[in-house]
Amino acid sequence: MTGSKLVIFIDDIDRLRERNDLLQIFKLVKLSGRFKKTMYVLSFDPIEVNGILNPNGSTDSSFLEKIIQAQISLPPAGKESIDRYLYFSTEDGHVSEIDKLFRNLKIDRKRIEDFEKDFNTIYVRQLSKLFLTLRRAKLYLNGLYQRLPSVKEEVNLQDFLILEAIRVFYPEVYRDMTEYRWFYLPSWGEAAFITFPFEINSRGKEAYALIKDHIEKLVKKQEKQDVLLELLQFLFFEVRKAISAELIGHSGLETDYRRQKRLSHPEVFWKYFTLSVPAKELPDQAVESLIDSWNGFERDALTEDFGNQVQKFRKMKQMTELWQKLLLFMPKITLETSRTLIEYLFNNMHHFRKADNEVFRDSEYSAAVRLLFVLIDNKLPPEEIGVVLRDIVQGTPSFELAIRIVDYVRSRNGDLFNIREQGNFDALSTVLGLRLTAHFIEGSRNIFNEESRYGYILAQWGTFSSQDNLKINDYVMGLVKEDHTIIGKILVVYTNNRGDSIGIRIRREDLVQLYDEKKLYELAKHYSDSSYSNDHEKKAVETFISQYEERRRTATLEITQQSNKQKFMNANSQGLQLFKKGEYELALQEFNQALGITDWNDENHWIPQVRLEKWRTLLELAIKSEGEIRKQYLSTAQKITSNEMEIQELFNAAYPTGADQAPQELYCCIFYYLQWDAVPAEEKDAMRNIFEVHFSIATSQGTSGHSHEIMTRCGELAAKIRQ
Repeated sequence: MTGSKLVIFIDDIDRLRERNDLLQIFKLVKLSGRFKKTMYVLSFDPIEVNGILNPNGSTDSSFLEKIIQAQISLPPAGKESIDRYLYFSTEDGHVSEIDKLFRNLKIDRKRIEDFEKDFNTIYVRQLSKLFLTLRRAKLYLNGLYQRLPSVKEEVNLQDFLILEAIRVFYPEVYRDMTEYRWFYLPSWGEAAFITFPFEINSRGKEAYALIKDHIEKLVKKQEKQDVLLELLQFLFFEVRKAISAELIGHSGLETDYRRQKRLSHPEVFWKYFTLSVPAKELPDQAVESLIDSWNGFERDALTEDFGNQVQKFRKMKQMTELWQKLLLFMPKITLETSRTLIEYLFNNMHHFRKADNEVFRDSEYSAAVRLLFVLIDNKLPPEEIGVVLRDIVQGTPSFELAIRIVDYVRSRNGDLFNIREQGNFDALSTVLGLRLTAHFIEGSRNIFNEESRYGYILAQWGTFSSQDNLKINDYVMGLVKEDHTIIGKILVVYTNNRGDSIGIRIRREDLVQLYDEKKLYELAKHYSDSSYSNDHEKKAVETFISQYEERRRTATLEITQQSNKQKFMNANSQGLQLFKKGEYELALQEFNQALGITDWNDENHWIPQVRLEKWRTLLELAIKSEGEIRKQYLSTAQKITSNEMEIQELFNAAYPTGADQAPQELYCCIFYYLQWDAVPAEEKDAMRNIFEVHFSIATSQGTSGHSHEIMTRCGELAAKIRQ
């Protein structure tokens, strides 16, 4: 190379973001630039480099001038050129880099068309503002080439491309999404609901205020804040709701968002960041490809492949998830494939495994049932649905499935409108009732041994008609006589465990709809020691017997109390009638009889009224008597109430809402007259003074209940006490 010139090109120097790295490059150029016939061509953005080298004025601003001998400024690429390069293909044959990427990845044309519907707008209005230089466009494109291929079938294209722009140009925001995902995602799914903070899960105004505050603080630290905020609102509807304060619900869109593989669905979210499908998850692509292949099969080949796929996915322990994802991507399934799949499902439902408790988790069986129901309701023409339902009820080996069909049609609830409308309960229940009778009753088979969900089957079958109910009771009671442990099997189905404070309870309201409770109790009592086969059944039998006997005791007590109450009311009524007639001795006997009756519920506070009537009766008897007899009546009355405070309490207890005052004051006058008559001479003035107070009130025209009779009687007493 003697005599030759050496030209060294160093490109993209400004991509070195560390100050020390830049200084080393420029020092190297400065030192080696002294070599003869050696030339350096450096490519960089001087503004970017100066910003890194001189963030706080720590480096001489003329530093670059001492190294660079000739500066050549290249004109920036035009905005239209960048957009054309990156995204917009043209009819003249130009293909954008993003379209090239999609072609290389063999993205389906339909997906690209769906992608372009919304992405065109978001690109023109927002994303394009981030690509001010060709370098930034290439930086973004490099990220897409590296990251999209591994998850191209597992993500939504428009969401992925927008998220990639945020990753490249807003790395802090990108990290925030993973660290504080509850500010971005809805609380869909059990995992999200459990892991998200409580105050966010509430999804009320306070929760959205927290989301808004978090997002606004984060965005405020970024460049092109308006662009970033629009992108976040496009990707995450929870952010949009928080920013706009329009709390529009999205609960009905959960399945659609999952089917579209949107970033905002918690089940898909992590795929965008890990660029992979979780190890134990069945990939969406596998199910969609399977559906595509099925849609091209003939009927017989399709049925055979269903069986092969079931065995394959069961070995992989992904059978339940297969049914779940077939339901998710059901819109892709054609009508012919749906018909064959429906037939396969109801003919093989008895082979699918059930979970111990399907309330809390899905099983092969429960997921297959749900798929079957939705396929019938959503895929079949209405005129076919009734026929298919009858075929299932008449032909499926799974009695539980047949029962579920009839139960759903009868309930008239749920969102499967077509099944409810096209299903005929009377016809279906008749067909199934005859089938169950032939198999279990006429065939002398034990349903408790053959069916794991025997309780559900019997409960539905027994309520088809009154004849079915009688038939089942005779059938089950006959089985009990042969196998006493069936009692425990019956009762354990109707138990609820409500915690330590209440414990096990029998759902009697459900039990009595099917069984003769009295007969079942007699059998449980008679065979109590042999009526169960495990501890759960034993507890159920003990609880049933205990609750039945407690209800019987309660019923006996209620009858006794009702009888005692009636006796009390009769005695009180007789006493009041006799009192009005002036037959006070007989009235006193009735009031004493009433007060002697106990063990009844005095919810209307009648006992205090009878005590008051007895007190009044004793005063009437005393005023009409003389000597020792008067003293005896007065003494008995004083045991009820003996002073002003007790008298007031007696009146208040008898009439808590108030009563006419004049009649009350009359008996106060009688009481204190009798007291005045009985006390020694030195106490008479005190009694007379109290009498006068009550006399004044009793005879006042303004006192409620004032009457001529009360005036006369009080006047007679006053005449005697004032002598």
